[in-house]
Amino acid sequence: MPVDCIGPVMAALGLDESKSADTGRFLAALERVLADASVPECFLIHHMGHGAERSRGASRLRDWPDAEWRLVRQDDNPSSPRLLSAFGRDVDVPESRLDYDPGNRWLALAGGSRTDARIAAARTVPRGLIGQAQQVTGAGLWAATVTGKAQIAASGGTATHLAADPDLVAAEESRVDEDGRPLWPDGLATFAGVQVVPTAGATEPLLYDAQRVLLVVRSDYEALLSEDHGPAFERYAVALRLTARMAAAAPAPVMSMRRLEISGDGTRQVTEPVRARPAASKS
Repeated sequence: MPVDCIGPVMAALGLDESKSADTGRFLAALERVLADASVPECFLIHHMGHGAERSRGASRLRDWPDAEWRLVRQDDNPSSPRLLSAFGRDVDVPESRLDYDPGNRWLALAGGSRTDARIAAARTVPRGLIGQAQQVTGAGLWAATVTGKAQIAASGGTATHLAADPDLVAAEESRVDEDGRPLWPDGLATFAGVQVVPTAGATEPLLYDAQRVLLVVRSDYEALLSEDHGPAFERYAVALRLTARMAAAAPAPVMSMRRLEISGDGTRQVTEPVRARPAASKS
């Protein structure tokens, strides 16, 4: 038998759900009604309170049931997923998301708690800014970079940096000319007139104008001295810990960014001008 819900029923009886004595009187009367009606089970429905983590009112209410079922939202959005958990005598169901099937109007446990959702959100890589960059395709990294520079310049910007995965940078640095000599003997600090920034996890190279792509830092940031002074002292340096909320911004993405797509066999194609070699002397 369901009782939906406890608050209005107790209020109609002149009882205060926040008082243990009134809650005890209500539960005792309810048990007598259930016994007289030979009802073996009862499902009490109550509103959440205390930060929406347990039932509202007196804690006496939590002593009565054999098991508590808890239904919560994933966040403050009314349309966010619902999650169910249960705990009690021989009952232990961890918090799990509920999926609704409108066809048969069934609810099913789909797995995943609010903690899991927060962890997944933290691991998600924001691609909103990069997704605004137009894509440029080239037969190799050099061709794509040169084409991207030209497009940014035509839009009124100046490409200054190239962010690329370290593996891609290493592949370009390993290239040699027809005589087996490295094309980049001094490494790839600059490439096609822009500064190279090895960026771990970069799924595609990004060419950008550093003057137009901005790092936005919220005003409540903290810069604190690290408690691990030893390594910093050995390097004659100061170890800092920076805590801040930051975001990247590009007010004019057309003028400041291009995503580079490399076709063909990538960086292995010789698409840049061949360096001049000394003329062979005749004996």
